[in-house]
Amino acid sequence: MLEIGLWQPAIELEQNRFSTVTDKRGIQKQLLKHASRRLKDKVGEKYTRIVEKCLTGDFVVTHDTKDDLKLQRLFRETVISVLEKAAQSI
Repeated sequence: MLEIGLWQPAIELEQNRFSTVTDKRGIQKQLLKHASRRLKDKVGEKYTRIVEKCLTGDFVVTHDTKDDLKLQRLFRETVISVLEKAAQSI
């Protein structure tokens, strides 16, 4: 979603192409930096928040089971539904 919003492959977002990053949190931090600094002007605040939420995985679901599907429902509400509404308004 970050790549779509910026019309640029993630690997091209960093001059060193993430070659100096030694852990996945470092890459996540860099992607979040690009999202927070560059996305809002291109695609708006709602889309930016969705991208940041997906990059952080911050869905705050506890005690989820196969039967409860809490994460799936929350993802649908906070990501899919917002994107659907935005697409319908175009």
